[in-house]
Amino acid sequence: MPADPDEDRLPYSPPRPARPAGGQAAGVPVEPPGGLAWGSVGFLHEAAELAAQPGTRGVVRYVNADVRYAAPPLPGGWRAAPGQPGRYEMPWPGDPGRARTLYHLRTDIERDAAAGTLRSGASPRLTELDAVAGGLLDAADRLHAAGWTLGLFQPDNVLWNPHVAGHDAQLVDLGFTWTGSVGPPPWDASPGRPAWLTPRAGWLSGVPAVRRQFADPAAAYFDPVPPVEDVRTLARLFAWLLTGQPRADVTAPSRSNAPALWKLLAAAASGRVPTADAFRQKLAAEPLSAHFTDPIVLAPPVRPPAPTGSVVKILAGLLFVAALGVGGALYAFWPRPAVTAGGPPATTPTATGETPEPTPPPARPPASPETLKQAMDELQAALAAKDLPAADAKLKALYALDPLSAADAAARQAKRGEFVNLCVAEYKAILTLAGQPAQKVEAARRAKALEDVLKSLSAAHPLPPSAADALEKETQCLDFASRLARQLGSPPS
Repeated sequence: MPADPDEDRLPYSPPRPARPAGGQAAGVPVEPPGGLAWGSVGFLHEAAELAAQPGTRGVVRYVNADVRYAAPPLPGGWRAAPGQPGRYEMPWPGDPGRARTLYHLRTDIERDAAAGTLRSGASPRLTELDAVAGGLLDAADRLHAAGWTLGLFQPDNVLWNPHVAGHDAQLVDLGFTWTGSVGPPPWDASPGRPAWLTPRAGWLSGVPAVRRQFADPAAAYFDPVPPVEDVRTLARLFAWLLTGQPRADVTAPSRSNAPALWKLLAAAASGRVPTADAFRQKLAAEPLSAHFTDPIVLAPPVRPPAPTGSVVKILAGLLFVAALGVGGALYAFWPRPAVTAGGPPATTPTATGETPEPTPPPARPPASPETLKQAMDELQAALAAKDLPAADAKLKALYALDPLSAADAAARQAKRGEFVNLCVAEYKAILTLAGQPAQKVEAARRAKALEDVLKSLSAAHPLPPSAADALEKETQCLDFASRLARQLGSPPS
């Protein structure tokens, strides 16, 4: 038993339901290691009871101390938890694990298109597609009327609840901003730049993310992003929903069902539709669903011209040259008789192309009991001293003694569990360090080192499926360390 009863638990880890004999909790969706996938901002999300509304469940987001939030002029949104800095809460009806993002919608569209179920205008998927497009344009229009913009907008931070009627889409990262502590904007020299300022969907906008995050007009660090830039972003997003191709330049596919729709999307993506309201009105006449339901108009086939006399001569010449090439190749590679001394010519046998089986190296004898005991004792000493680098080296040395007996392998597995507990303690220490502005560089260095240690261990010595609990804990610890390393940014070299 560890001295600290919470030593082997990650902070803010949601309680896990009891598993039935089959492994997965009955009727409970599986969350990714480290919590919900709920937008890009923050280092952890979880489904929990809201401190601001006792008895109400929703989503809780944790952010670092240098991240601020201003509530946008839209329904819903986050609320700061009273007395808990860095904790924000959002009510969410039903199970947050069943919320959908635009990535989910795109995946469903691709699957239904392959199955041929999108040709009907009554397809529920197309109804959802048009509703999402209309809802996003409504949200953009309301934001622009209040002087706001869409901010850091990308497919994985637009969520909605399809299981609750009338529950609008939520832009779950809108209103969160990071400001550096060193130098002027854009704070290139400041440590701790979060990973969400390098968004994966950079094709949606040419405006740098560090500027786009300031959607609130009260933030005066940069000139405001003009509304037409949001219109361009939405047009690119809509084109991606239809085709799955992430492109900044929108062009109609070669076999488009709806040429008028694609002309509209191309015009909006190039900045020729000035406002979200104008885009919404035009899209009402040419909805996104028309890409799938309008009849395909095929151009008449183009017949190639009949070959002329000169073309026939050229083709004949090419055939003659090709024949010479084939004959030369046969001559070069055909087996020739080999002349042997004092006897008739003998044909050289051709190679079979088969590679002989390599001789396996001799099995290494097992380590002596004395060597194994010394390695175990050295690892235990490093664990007791809470020396993570030394424990990492000693654990690797212990794995180098393979093969081990079943009993010795089980003892080593137990030591590996203690090593992961030490990694959890290191993660907690880094969290405390990251809250001190003067220690952020050191926190970033240690977070990257912890991530590298866990990645190296899992890659070199993966746990077997039979060790399900240990595998889950180790995977969760690696996920937390990776998130924290991305949040703190790369340490200076």
